[in-house]
Amino acid sequence: MNWSSIIKFSAFHFVVLTLLSTLTTLLIGADNLDKQAGSDLLLYFKLPSFIVGSIILSLFAKKQESKVLLHLLITVAISSVVSTAIVSVLMQTVFISQTWFIDLPISAISILLAIFIGIRLRGITSNAT
Repeated sequence: MNWSSIIKFSAFHFVVLTLLSTLTTLLIGADNLDKQAGSDLLLYFKLPSFIVGSIILSLFAKKQESKVLLHLLITVAISSVVSTAIVSVLMQTVFISQTWFIDLPISAISILLAIFIGIRLRGITSNAT
């Protein structure tokens, strides 16, 4: 297990997705969130997070040569636990997002896509050298 890379990419994954979510909330406005249709929330929040998260995980998958799935699962799990813990501390209660049933499959698809892209990128890089 490459724990230093797992911790590094987990922190990077968490920080970038937090910044993206914050920026999206600032652009849309926090007051408008409850007035948005479900499809708009998917488009404005979930899709950008999916794309950016997949790119970050693809970079890790490209770098990691063995047990890629396990490394990416641990990376996403650490990032998710840290974000849940921070939100829970800020809200002073244990907080599990009401959209967890949407977030979980999106994370799984992101991991699988990242594995595919990372392996393809690794192949392109090794063929070029």
